[in-house]
Amino acid sequence: MSCACIKKGAAERLDWLIGFADWLIDGDTITAADAPISTGLDVEANIEGGTAVRLWISGGEAGVSYLLRLKITTAGGRVRNECVRVRVK
Repeated sequence: MSCACIKKGAAERLDWLIGFADWLIDGDTITAADAPISTGLDVEANIEGGTAVRLWISGGEAGVSYLLRLKITTAGGRVRNECVRVRVK
């Protein structure tokens, strides 16, 4: 599985929008999004418009890469896991 790669500074709090409109079936929407990480980063996953997830990421140690598994669930019962690598500079 390939991962999307995000780069950020240790002191930055930034957001990234990940769209799923091309993957969703007509009429289906995202109803849940979770991006758990055990330590090091602070991550919030917010659903936007039912077709995208905005990740707000802060923290992390300079020189360290973190791996997030963004899990979305749709109203139709579909589940998708997306890999996101966060490199802190």
